[in-house]
Amino acid sequence: MSESLRSLQSFLLSFTLIMGITTGLAQAQKPFEKSWYDLGYTSIEKALTTCERLFQRDIVLPTRVPPMVFTHQFGRCYHDTDENGANNEFSAEYVHEKKNDVRYSITVRPAKFGMKLIQKRIKHVYTLQNQAKAVLYRIRDDVPLYILILEKDGWQYRLMLDDGGLNQASSDILLGIANTIQ
Repeated sequence: MSESLRSLQSFLLSFTLIMGITTGLAQAQKPFEKSWYDLGYTSIEKALTTCERLFQRDIVLPTRVPPMVFTHQFGRCYHDTDENGANNEFSAEYVHEKKNDVRYSITVRPAKFGMKLIQKRIKHVYTLQNQAKAVLYRIRDDVPLYILILEKDGWQYRLMLDDGGLNQASSDILLGIANTIQ
């Protein structure tokens, strides 16, 4: 299986699991946080520290989040047992316990193992303030969900926003966030 397909499958699986958790919480009768912890999530700070040790270098996160109300933040350092570590990544999820359409996530992995892009799914290429390129990418044709992908300092960043009915375009918000990665 190609690396790009594995990356995409990993991303989609994570997103699907998150959607399932948040929509099924009422039936599960579990506290909201426990469902996330059961999937290996912890605090963003703890996950970031774990991943920085794993990669043996700092991961710089954006200083801005979308202008939305989040009730919870979770982080995870995914450590693949594959010997080359192609699927190792840091993930941060910002969610609202009562609103499934309020979600923002950041995924960071070494650029050399970054998601390979399929040309027909690229919707727009932007130039950030630091002159780096950022790609607005549609994950699947049947899902109106976009991610902004950029590379900085040897990392590939993937920013995703389910905007919960914001009046501003998701791409504008994600660009503003991407420009704060120093």
